[in-house]
Amino acid sequence: MSGEGAQYGADINFTLKSETPDVKVSFTGPNGGPAIRTLTVAGHPGLNRVWWDLRYESGSTIVMQVPPLDEPWAPARRNYAAYGTRIPPAGPIVPPGKYTVHMKAGGAEKTVALTVLPDPHSPRTQQTMEAQVAFVREVLAEIDQAAQMGNKLEALRKQAQDAAVVAGKDPAKSAVVDAAKSFDAKASAVEAKLIDLRNTGRSEDAFRKPVQLYERISWMIGQMVGTPGSGSGGGDVRPTAQQIAVNAGFKQELATVAAEYKKILDADAPAFADMLNETMFLARSFPS
Repeated sequence: MSGEGAQYGADINFTLKSETPDVKVSFTGPNGGPAIRTLTVAGHPGLNRVWWDLRYESGSTIVMQVPPLDEPWAPARRNYAAYGTRIPPAGPIVPPGKYTVHMKAGGAEKTVALTVLPDPHSPRTQQTMEAQVAFVREVLAEIDQAAQMGNKLEALRKQAQDAAVVAGKDPAKSAVVDAAKSFDAKASAVEAKLIDLRNTGRSEDAFRKPVQLYERISWMIGQMVGTPGSGSGGGDVRPTAQQIAVNAGFKQELATVAAEYKKILDADAPAFADMLNETMFLARSFPS
């Protein structure tokens, strides 16, 4: 006889009397607080099962909205692609301890205790695992910040490019075209420090052009968090002094980009919006 091993993680089993869309199963830590992870599933009558891979939420994704530079054939809307690592990286696996499962199905709610046990073969201590998780979560927050800036800049650049296309149909609106191109260039200069703007969504692009801050940060913890569906790739040990030092450098770079990004939002975007207002052109479509 042969069979399949169970998935990695914890299985949550529950029964429902009727079909229930959007059943939410969330998990909180030993000290309560906000949810570590929330899973949304479609419930059906009878026995249901959902698996939690014991991980925190993954980092945030950057979704490109404008064509890549020098690659007009590529789709405008695409996920940023990398090679050899998951983008964005998965969340870390929780350390051993007592957790609480919260389930909400329609108007019914229920909680149950869940204990995560340590791997007896792991060369870890509770302290080293907690240190690793704390470090990875700190880095994931940096990835989220980079993604938030990248996604906003992509949206602003798309609006500017759309304005240029429409204005280009009217010779009297040449000033709008010039202003849109100027704003796009300023936003691109900042975004290019976060990601490679020539990325087409193909993983082989990582071989052709230098990777930028968003991907470099993701690479640093890629081996630590491992692959979803399996255990941690970091050996349950605390971050090394080198990883901490490298991340300190990443924080400085991120702070510099954040300052330039703030100027785009606080000065350049409103100035461009005012210019559109003055010309009575697409003013409502561009946020100030």
